[in-house]
Amino acid sequence: MSGCTVQRLEAPGLTFLKVSGTVDETFSASQLSGQIRADTILHLGKVTRFSSFGVREWVRLMKDLQGRVKHCILVECSPAVVNQLNMVVDFAAGAHVKSVQLPYACQRCELDKMVTVDVDAQRAELLAGTLPQVPCPQCKNPMVFDDLPGSYLAFLRDSAATEPGSPMARFIASFEQAAPKLGDLDALPGQNQVAAVPAAPAPAPAPVIDPTVMPPDMRPAGGGMKWAALAVVALVVVGGGFYMFGRSQGGGDTVNGSGTGNGNDGPIGQRPPGPPPPPPVQGPRAMTTEEGLELQSMLNNQRFTEALEFIEKHKTVWLEDSVAKATSLVQTSRTDTVQKLLMQAQIETQENRAQKASETLGLAIALGGETDQALFRQISLERRIGNCPAVLATADAIAQKYPESPYLKQAGDYKKACLAPPAISTGELKRAMAARKADIEGCLKAGLGPDQARSTIDVAWTVSTTGSVTAASCTTPAFNKSTLCQCLTQQVKLLRFSEKPGVQARRGAYTFTPG
Repeated sequence: MSGCTVQRLEAPGLTFLKVSGTVDETFSASQLSGQIRADTILHLGKVTRFSSFGVREWVRLMKDLQGRVKHCILVECSPAVVNQLNMVVDFAAGAHVKSVQLPYACQRCELDKMVTVDVDAQRAELLAGTLPQVPCPQCKNPMVFDDLPGSYLAFLRDSAATEPGSPMARFIASFEQAAPKLGDLDALPGQNQVAAVPAAPAPAPAPVIDPTVMPPDMRPAGGGMKWAALAVVALVVVGGGFYMFGRSQGGGDTVNGSGTGNGNDGPIGQRPPGPPPPPPVQGPRAMTTEEGLELQSMLNNQRFTEALEFIEKHKTVWLEDSVAKATSLVQTSRTDTVQKLLMQAQIETQENRAQKASETLGLAIALGGETDQALFRQISLERRIGNCPAVLATADAIAQKYPESPYLKQAGDYKKACLAPPAISTGELKRAMAARKADIEGCLKAGLGPDQARSTIDVAWTVSTTGSVTAASCTTPAFNKSTLCQCLTQQVKLLRFSEKPGVQARRGAYTFTPG
């Protein structure tokens, strides 16, 4: 069964396509391209994910349209589409991104919501990090943007806005009149079917267009041409980058080993002896091409430690410039790999693939260390699965290690949500704690240090759908490693809750007063 559905509607001079589901190996760029004969609007609000095959087919489709269709617009791009816009060169391939969906979340109601914004009308505000204020449909409190604006909307920095009066601007201003309202697209028929709308006669075949020549009436829309140029540069650097480390080792012409440049110096066996070979060059040398290829093989397979050991081994024979360039190459490759892993973990978190996201994050941290970005991705994952103790501990780690981090505010928002009144009812909380009252009071009567006397200690925990406590931790930094903290968390893990079991994981929190 196909993971992707495409709904198509023809109007005079216009093709509407609504893509839904997973773009995977069932998605055929050539088949879909053959159905497009006019200016195109792609509605992508229901796309949930892309497989690696699906990404390749999508780029093929967009490049084909770039050579045949004058105007192509992407509307209501889902988070799965936005992630690919940020990661994949030529994902839009000259098409104009008109609107995207922004993910919001209510930390109190645990409600998610997608909000569509017009990136043309709000480009300046979005690039400045100013996002729309969205109230929660249930509690009416402000929802928070469930990502980082600078990261999520990074593709906007490399795309151009439409200029007033340009052909693309005129097309955008008129397409809503020539096509059905986007809100009615759910009524469109399935793939390869045509809705009951009079279709324009098929236009005459378009003349052959040289894709390297810009049409005279169009300026490039978006950053497609810029990305293409960057892709060429990247190929040049990767393909020939190691030649900058080496130099030609050849000498003059040598034929038959005589060193004279010709084979006619006399009868065989009677040739005059050639000059003696030059003595071997002493001292540091440049990295050879073979060594460069060996180093690149290590980087391609993410064997970064081995690559650094390889450089260390050759430090005594390489020129300082070769050592510096090789070391920089390893660092750049490691950083790029870590960034790709963090982006992959973000996508897996949004798709609720918690186990896979956790594994990807672990690999990113193993390669790049516990950066503030990696810790924030960890918070996002723990928030998604409802593990408040882990959210609180990781938020504190960011605050302590990276006090200037741009992720600090959003991490603090997630922490506040976990410290809010418990999701379990007050009556149920009292009943559960009354069952362990004696043991809890025993913990609170234990001796405290002078700096801890007359203090309070906060404990947060997660209640599973069966009513048991799956995780607990102290959220007061001064008590994190104290005996009192260990005693209280042990008792909290023994609490049992029974009200509305099996509905969803819930949060609990309580402030204890020692003495």
